[in-house]
Amino acid sequence: MLFWIGLTILTLGTIVFYKAIPQTYNKSIPILLFIVLTFLGMFRYQIGTDYDWYSLLFYTAKVGDIYPELSFILFVDFLRSNGFSFQVMFIIYEVLIMAFLWLGLRYYERNNYEIILLALIFFFLSQYMGTLNGIRQELAMLIIFWGYKYCLKRRLLPYILVVLVAFFIHNSAVIAILLYFVPRKLYQWYWYVIAFAISLVIWKLNIMANIVIKLGSILLGDIWYMVYLTDKDAAGNMTGLYLIYQLGVILIARLAIKDLNPKYAQMLNCCFFGLLGHFIFAFSLPIVRTTAYFEFFTIIIWALCVMYLNNKIIIKTTKYRYLLPLGYLLLVLPTFIFLRGLDNTPQNYYVHWRNTNPSSMNINYSFNFKIFD
Repeated sequence: MLFWIGLTILTLGTIVFYKAIPQTYNKSIPILLFIVLTFLGMFRYQIGTDYDWYSLLFYTAKVGDIYPELSFILFVDFLRSNGFSFQVMFIIYEVLIMAFLWLGLRYYERNNYEIILLALIFFFLSQYMGTLNGIRQELAMLIIFWGYKYCLKRRLLPYILVVLVAFFIHNSAVIAILLYFVPRKLYQWYWYVIAFAISLVIWKLNIMANIVIKLGSILLGDIWYMVYLTDKDAAGNMTGLYLIYQLGVILIARLAIKDLNPKYAQMLNCCFFGLLGHFIFAFSLPIVRTTAYFEFFTIIIWALCVMYLNNKIIIKTTKYRYLLPLGYLLLVLPTFIFLRGLDNTPQNYYVHWRNTNPSSMNINYSFNFKIFD
């Protein structure tokens, strides 16, 4: 646990370093943070819910299997036939995931390295552990994140090609085609509140859950798949504070986008629809996972909110004007949730805990530099 606390302090501390060093050199701070996170992800050992599962798949997946995707099977078959260890699989996936993240951030924010740094910090707090778990879906998600630029440019064909590539990596990426058709304008704040309230009612009354279960029993008739489809694990960490925080960020982001970057209106709506889907389908972990393609853009939305709030509160004296950087308060709750989630993990590799893969219990970081079997 001390490792993650230290890494969190280091990550948050990059803000201080960014502000402290001359502007000519401060763009190196997000680059260094990016390199550190990539390195730790590449050479991790037995960290992440699915680490052991992927280690097993590395040796057992073969052409002709229905699961997982053919792209993964061909990839690990190539590594096995050339004598590489399973760690190389994690190394390559992590490099690709982080590369698409960086390419996406550099495109959306160009040379605004402060927003890139803030987005990386929010990525660490909200998404980084995900990149150490479901590596196939995370790579597909980051390909969509990078390729979303074609949605902003209204170029449907290139975006469809991006979705097809992501689908080849993980089948869930097919849902990302909907991103292209998300409304591109900002609505009045009360429409967001009303839609949010309706989604909460649907969630609390299990309206969508009952509909899906009834349809599933008629169309699928597979008891095992229905148990999988209605896995409620995704709803476990939803609290009133978390709900209010998410809605508050959306409403602040609406103002920030109007003021800083109106072209991101569609991106905000993607995040909002992902949030609604997260609550409406909270009864189903598999469905909730598909909302991640919408919600991933929150790392940019949060960064814009911080920048907006930091430049809005001004304290005036007779001689000076001071900016009060209240935007950094938005980092408090994600930091708390991140560390609390790690602390609630049993942290014992030999104890079963929800997931039968031992790595799901382990957060004690260690390295694995073994390249060849």
